[in-house]
Amino acid sequence: MISNQFCYVHARGQKHGQRIGIVQYLDKGYFATDLDNPSLSEKDVDETIDHLNERLGVSWEVRMAMEIGSMMNWRVPGAKAALEHFGKPEIAEEVHAT
Repeated sequence: MISNQFCYVHARGQKHGQRIGIVQYLDKGYFATDLDNPSLSEKDVDETIDHLNERLGVSWEVRMAMEIGSMMNWRVPGAKAALEHFGKPEIAEEVHAT
């Protein structure tokens, strides 16, 4: 399993200076960062996020899966790439359902 289980995401709709967030694997929502420069264009924010994730070994596909998992649920089909990348743990709601 990979030790750094997070990635950077584009927090769309946030004001300039607050558009780069962190999604922690299996958590809901995201955490704000101070990595966004208010003068960056939306394209520059995406390129910055891509670069940060590349340094973590997180692909664009895994990033999108992390965004989906953090918003919808970690067992939806859209989160599959994150589950495959970081490992498929037992998720609390599945444990309690049995």
